[in-house]
Amino acid sequence: MSWLTYLVSLWLLTAAAALARQLPLKLYTVADGLAHNVAYCIVQDSRGFLWFCTRFGLSRFDGYRFTNYGPEHGLPNRSVLSLVESGSGAYWAGTTDGVYVHRPRPGTQTRFENVSFGATAAERRIHALLADKRGRLWVGTQSGLYVSDHPDAAEGPRFRTVEKDVPVCCLLEDSRGALWAASSAGLRWIGPEGVKIFSRMDGMLQVPISSLALDGAGRIWAGSWEGGISILGYDASGQPRVERTEPLAGHVLQGRVSDLLRSAAGTVWVATWDGLLEWRDGMFRKYGKPNGFADADLKTLGQDREGNLWVGTESSGVVKVIRGGFVTYSERDGLAHPRVRALFEGPQGELRVITHQLLIQSFSGGRLISVRPPLPSTITYEGWGWRQSVLEDRTGQWWIPTGQGLVRFAKPRKIEDLSSAAAQSVIGSRNGLPQDDVFRLYEDSRGDIWVATLGAPGPRLTRWERSTNSFHQLGLEQGLADRAGSALVFREDRDGQIWIGLDVGLARYRRGRFEMFGARDGLPAGPINDLILGRDGRLWMASGRGGLLYIEDPTARHPRASAITTAQGLASDEVSCIVEDQWGRIYAGTARGIDRVELRKGGVLLIRHYTASDGVVRGECTCALRDRQGVLWFGSLQGLSSLLPEPHYSGAAPQAWIGGIRIRGRPQTISDLGETQVTGNRTDASQNHVVFDYFAVSFRAGETLRYQYNKHR
Repeated sequence: MSWLTYLVSLWLLTAAAALARQLPLKLYTVADGLAHNVAYCIVQDSRGFLWFCTRFGLSRFDGYRFTNYGPEHGLPNRSVLSLVESGSGAYWAGTTDGVYVHRPRPGTQTRFENVSFGATAAERRIHALLADKRGRLWVGTQSGLYVSDHPDAAEGPRFRTVEKDVPVCCLLEDSRGALWAASSAGLRWIGPEGVKIFSRMDGMLQVPISSLALDGAGRIWAGSWEGGISILGYDASGQPRVERTEPLAGHVLQGRVSDLLRSAAGTVWVATWDGLLEWRDGMFRKYGKPNGFADADLKTLGQDREGNLWVGTESSGVVKVIRGGFVTYSERDGLAHPRVRALFEGPQGELRVITHQLLIQSFSGGRLISVRPPLPSTITYEGWGWRQSVLEDRTGQWWIPTGQGLVRFAKPRKIEDLSSAAAQSVIGSRNGLPQDDVFRLYEDSRGDIWVATLGAPGPRLTRWERSTNSFHQLGLEQGLADRAGSALVFREDRDGQIWIGLDVGLARYRRGRFEMFGARDGLPAGPINDLILGRDGRLWMASGRGGLLYIEDPTARHPRASAITTAQGLASDEVSCIVEDQWGRIYAGTARGIDRVELRKGGVLLIRHYTASDGVVRGECTCALRDRQGVLWFGSLQGLSSLLPEPHYSGAAPQAWIGGIRIRGRPQTISDLGETQVTGNRTDASQNHVVFDYFAVSFRAGETLRYQYNKHR
């Protein structure tokens, strides 16, 4: 399942249920360092920097901080409307007062120089810039279209007029090398056979044209301010023609299009005055305020190398739609209650979400179903168990833990019937359990049910044996230490052994006896909150005080635990829940977000941190699940998040750059855009304290860049 297919499947699931979801969004504004909250264009350069053209100059973003350029860097005190990096590495900026260029050179700071261009204010208002494959620079202005055949000429670029007295707002070079120019008078095609103008008479939906994009099939998408999209291609003879139109009126108000972008994955994104549209698999899907956008009036689109979508709003800053980020649900999105207590799958792969007040929500077949089993009137306290609590067993019967007994319901014909079903039985201290307060439930491979209860004295663990329909209380006689406290989690390994995480330590049940593990076996003090059996055979443990633990071989006679803690890069030593993805990577939920842990051969440890900035739901993680589609789900005290993990990243590491040099504390002048090598700095013998600053640019979710360097004499 791809990332975009995952988003589409969630859209299909939630659309029928009128359930929205919060996309993985990150908003950047002037408070974060952006020059202005109004952005006209978004461009990524060859170094990886993102550039934002704003009302108050240019902003350059490296993923951590913004660097802004204005009059003090040579730009006019006017809006920057467009930016392009040419093949030679020069940065060309189109402003409301002419064309400016910066040609990076080693040892120099960024400074833009004015280019002689245009005699009138209309000619100097630059809406669009394009560096084509032949090295030419095209300029679209308020009064026409111009081109320089040699923009890097020593004497400066010379421009010739291509079209006069026609406002040009957008430029595009297609796969055949032809140029497309969008204007208020229609769409111009400039090819080897001359110029052809497309208007409504040629089948275009509307003019003026506001934006252009090239899709994966080589077709040109032309969006209109007045509404809709016209899609053009080439006929068999190689002549351009209008193929079809998309009015958009049924998707957004008036169908007005601000910008178009084809993503690396093939999706076409449409920025409109009323939200974001995604074209995929022959249909549009809409995202707006219900999905987390603070402003639905969207103006410009961009994309970085890592596949994140960037959206400029009308006046609220720039939004990053995070690829590989978390999709989040809360009460406003249709979740019955924000406090998620448990997650599990139904017999057909339905996602079951158990929230506060024993509300059961089931996601299945594009439907959202909410039910609350009717408890007997004698039960007034619901209890407070979570994670392994409510249980739908292999036969379809439901077991509901409460503070006053275990309530059992017969298999309903469909889950909706559970809301009106009568309890089959209530099991408590008078008929099988040591205490009434039921805390945890777990079904093993034999179909037996393990029940953890709260209270003293006596044992706190009971096993219901399915074959005999009898309850067996387990405690000191079977080797379960009373000091261990309550059972917090159960997990069965491949040999049928039952592992139990306790308030204090860990227990293994085999051949009718418990074995207790503690400090002498490598376990830290405190509770074991969660357990999973990894695909590599390791037993992974979430420790409440000692980080993420694992046992290499849980079948060993004397297993010993190893720990991954904050000393190795974990965000917190307090781990509340864990889950494994299909590639064997472990996700540890903490109060500081979610850590992805990858333990490779040779002991190589890779950790990625995910936080609220990556879309992770806020609040302590209470439970986690991997469903049959490979999607990871995380419940918390403030909502629900899902993540579709992606395969191991096999792309090249980003380029490392030298960002600064200090000799005995004195900074040396180098390019603020970074350099790969620095020459010409001579020092005497006393200047022997040299500090290098280095950086790389990456926008991958949760990524922490690591560097390796060599010193050569």
